[in-house]
Amino acid sequence: MSAAKQFHVSPFCEVSGSDRFRFMRTDVHSTDGGPRHGPARTVARIDYHDVAGVLLKTSVSGVLEPLTRQRIRKALVSVPLLNESPPRRNPS
Repeated sequence: MSAAKQFHVSPFCEVSGSDRFRFMRTDVHSTDGGPRHGPARTVARIDYHDVAGVLLKTSVSGVLEPLTRQRIRKALVSVPLLNESPPRRNPS
């Protein structure tokens, strides 16, 4: 999947070119069909292309785990600033 560049994250890159997105998931089997050891994983990649080619490659990956109440609580507590509204100011 790709998209025309609409905004930039880096002040060093122009708002032009395109981003190419790739989403991958490894399951419990290897590429040759045999058993694979370890948990299933996921990777999301975004590669920025300009007229000269690939300029920036980014990715984020992680282990897939079942969604449970305990894991939801852990996620909310481990990253509190992303989950809270800014404090309200009392009018003075």
